Amino acid sequence: GLGFGGGGGGGLGFEGRSTDFGDFSFGKKILEAAGKRREKKAQTQRGRGKGKAEAANVIGSFEKHTKGIGMKLLQKMGYEVGKGLGKGKQGIAAPVEAKVRPKGMALGFGEPQEEPEPVREEPRQAVKPAVTQSANLWKKSKKAAREKIRYKTAEELLVENAEAQASQTKIIDMRGPQSRVLTKLERINEVPMDALVDKTPMPELQYNMRLVVDLAESELHKVDHEIRQQKEIAEVLKEKISRIESSQRESEGRFQRLRELTNSVSLLMKKKESLTSLDSVRDVVREFEVLRKRYPDEFVMYNVGMIASSIIYATLEKNASAWQPLEECNSLRSVFEQSRAVLGSEGSNVGLYESDDLTTEPYSILLKETICFQLHRYIRNEWNPLNPDEVILFLSQWAKAFSSALKSYVLNQMILPRLRVAVDDWEPTRSSVPIHVWIHPWLPYLSEELQEFYPVIRQKISRALKSWHPSDSSALSLIKPWKPVFDSKAWEKFTYSNIVPKLEDALSSLRIDRKDYDTSKLKWVLSWSECLSSNRICRLLSKGFFPK
Repeated sequence: GLGFGGGGGGGLGFEGRSTDFGDFSFGKKILEAAGKRREKKAQTQRGRGKGKAEAANVIGSFEKHTKGIGMKLLQKMGYEVGKGLGKGKQGIAAPVEAKVRPKGMALGFGEPQEEPEPVREEPRQAVKPAVTQSANLWKKSKKAAREKIRYKTAEELLVENAEAQASQTKIIDMRGPQSRVLTKLERINEVPMDALVDKTPMPELQYNMRLVVDLAESELHKVDHEIRQQKEIAEVLKEKISRIESSQRESEGRFQRLRELTNSVSLLMKKKESLTSLDSVRDVVREFEVLRKRYPDEFVMYNVGMIASSIIYATLEKNASAWQPLEECNSLRSVFEQSRAVLGSEGSNVGLYESDDLTTEPYSILLKETICFQLHRYIRNEWNPLNPDEVILFLSQWAKAFSSALKSYVLNQMILPRLRVAVDDWEPTRSSVPIHVWIHPWLPYLSEELQEFYPVIRQKISRALKSWHPSDSSALSLIKPWKPVFDSKAWEKFTYSNIVPKLEDALSSLRIDRKDYDTSKLKWVLSWSECLSSNRICRLLSKGFFPK
């Protein structure tokens, strides 16, 4: 009807024409697009099946040249060709492919992106019109609106910088295509600026802002470092100022003390001409003693003792010249004892000179120029070394006035030379005084120095014993006192060479008769029992007495 007669396929003037849409250009395009989609889908399905089949065929294909042990082991463990690995067949079905990289290309550089496997086409959904990125550049996202930006203060930034400097730890991040060196752990999750180019709006502005912030932070650290450095310099300068002020106060105090000491010494120097007696010397020494107690360091440092000795020297030298050496003089000795406590170096905290230095110590110089000078002249010209008691008595009486150095000076420079000459002149056969009488009293004072005399003494006694007869008892009194003085080896050698042969001759001439028995020779031998060892006496008797 309606003009579609005949075939039911025509009408409205379409009679006799085909109803296929391919006759029109628009319909042809639709049909061509649908055909392409079907063909592409079929190729995808064929590719999947072919890939699995090829993978299955490829797996173990090289084993045709071997015994095929690898495939056999896989099959014993449940593997089926074309299926995945694992108990549930959920593993990979194809082996991992090896990709050959161009020469010189490192990992992560220019890596070709793998094309994802084609997926099934889902039914199309209505797509909302896309909004261009430029339209949203100046709009805040909802996430950005929810996150509140917190700005750090300068104090917090300086604290973080101090902690970072204390740790000094470098963190190397190698998770991306390029490694990064970080100094703070909190920046490890920050996305590099290059990665935000496509995700963050206006990356150039953000990069410039980050650069400005970093420059401001660096400038802030620099200023803080300068401030800390200036504070440290200020502290050092403050300490230096305090030390200088303290030193200045000490210098002023020392200067004031030195001025007072100088004024006091000037007053004492005016009394030099009025010193005529030992009592006036005692008064001056007493005043110097007060000054030494009041200014102990300055007294020794500026050698005030030398000034004091120069003031009292003239009076003491006059009294020492009138003094007969080795005679008792209590007043003169007491003045020197008092002067030693003031002018000597004993008890001083600051020493300009040592107590053993006789050339710089004021008291030693004073005593040498007065008392020691008179004593030296007397010992050299008048003293007899055979009479040591008077000099020993003098040393014991003046012990408090003489220091150890002065006593050594008297013994070594005065006494020892005279003893050396006396020992050289001594002859045992002509001397009426035994040598031990005037040598042994000096043993407590010159024990080591007298060692040089012993060989000479033994030699002279040995020469005298050549003409000695055991009946002469004087040799025993001469030799016996030297036994505790000589060392044991020298004593044994001396007696064996000079005494024992004489005693052996005496026993050899001994005759024992019942009617006439003379024991004098036996008594001569037994008298030497204290000088000779018991073994030596036994040998003499066993050889010359008991056989008879």
